[in-house]
Amino acid sequence: MSTTPETETVANPEIVPPAPKYNDFQRIIGTLLFPSEMFQDINIKPSLFVALILSIIVSLGATLIILQRVNINWEDFYSKVFEEQLT
Repeated sequence: MSTTPETETVANPEIVPPAPKYNDFQRIIGTLLFPSEMFQDINIKPSLFVALILSIIVSLGATLIILQRVNINWEDFYSKVFEEQLT
């Protein structure tokens, strides 16, 4: 009869990461007001969706504002370009 040592299996409790305290919109405002706490919260569960949408909206808005301020007459511009290409 061979004796084998009994192995004790210790169940490792699952480590549950803490849930983020703030939603995406609170994170955006909080990044400006108290950045260290917000970046710790973002490290818990990063999310790019709202940041991506916000970046797209800001980029489009800035582009529209710049194009209105510059006020280029596109018809005259392209007619000059076409005339130069034909000659």
